[in-house]
Amino acid sequence: VAFAGFFTLLTTAIESMLTIIADVLSAGPPLVLIIVLTLLVVYTSRWPLGIFTLLSLLLIDNLGYWDSGIQTIAIVLLSGLLTIIIGIPVGIWCAQRKTV
Repeated sequence: VAFAGFFTLLTTAIESMLTIIADVLSAGPPLVLIIVLTLLVVYTSRWPLGIFTLLSLLLIDNLGYWDSGIQTIAIVLLSGLLTIIIGIPVGIWCAQRKTV
């Protein structure tokens, strides 16, 4: 009860960031994001993985799980970003101070 206001603020901030990320990812038609992600995978990896990515994302869209997938991607992106934002300063702090 003592920190209820803080956690309400934190929850609201995280939910709003998740909503923004999900809105950006679902702004266009799913096929556009599928093609962009496939090209990104082909560019960073091998083409068989790109074909697997293309087929997998098309299957997810065809089965009707696209919105759930976008929510999952938004959660993963935000958690990774928050981990980096919090983890790097804490890691530097731990490296600089023996008491930490």
